[in-house]
Amino acid sequence: PSHHAANEEKNQRALPLSLRRYHEKVLQRNKEPPKDRPKRMNPPVLLLVDDELGVRESLKMVFSKGYELLEADSVDAAMTKVKETHPDVVLLDVLMPKSDGLQVLRRIKEIHPACAVIILTGINSQQLAERALEDGAFDFVGKPFDVNDLRQKVARAIEALPAKT
Repeated sequence: PSHHAANEEKNQRALPLSLRRYHEKVLQRNKEPPKDRPKRMNPPVLLLVDDELGVRESLKMVFSKGYELLEADSVDAAMTKVKETHPDVVLLDVLMPKSDGLQVLRRIKEIHPACAVIILTGINSQQLAERALEDGAFDFVGKPFDVNDLRQKVARAIEALPAKT
């Protein structure tokens, strides 16, 4: 055995038996994935839907690590991506040309009910927020958005998703 392994074994023997067993259990547990929650094999898929390039670029910077990002600049492009990729979370601007954002929300939920949709809007209206939540939105975020708040809402949406099989 290597010098390092010999020292590790010597240190293990120096521990009282109960601590040695505990240490072995901790080492073993850290090698195994948690049993209660299946480990995600792939990063969560986020679909960014906004007709404004600047907003999509900002969202891409915010979620550049730990997510697979898709984007759509129109309702038609968004619906195609939802049908083809079944994203985990959609960040949806409700004010898009030639569309009613809440109708788009309902269409997304019909196609992919497990998808968490977070509404983004420049209109900070309590009535709009309530309607969006009634229609199946996971959450509602006003523009300009607080980056940390948005990250937390996306993280909560992902935690609430049903386990993928």
